[in-house]
Amino acid sequence: VFSTSFYYPPEKQTSSTDDASAEQPQPTLIPTGAEAVFTEANITPNPVIDNIHISYKLTRPAQIWFSVHNSIGIPVRTTPPLDKPEGYNSIEINIAGQLRGGYVVYVHVDDMVLQRTIVKK
Repeated sequence: VFSTSFYYPPEKQTSSTDDASAEQPQPTLIPTGAEAVFTEANITPNPVIDNIHISYKLTRPAQIWFSVHNSIGIPVRTTPPLDKPEGYNSIEINIAGQLRGGYVVYVHVDDMVLQRTIVKK
């Protein structure tokens, strides 16, 4: 059996960044793909009892639909694809009658997919 250990004395534990790079502003992450189109999403309530209410903003017109999958990946609810305009939109999905536990909500925006996790009480 092999084992390896390393010792770094405190005087050798210094940061390797220089002061010039520390003054540089950090680049801001620009969302891409579905996150650039499907924004300001709010899934309430979480944990959910019967109905999931999803409010969101689209930055451009898009075809959007939702699917709710159980913990082993089987879809339990899907919505039909709808062409939605740019701006604020919302939808309500009924998951009454489903077992308690974790579920994944897949957001399908055109040919892109996002996922969000919810809990059913």
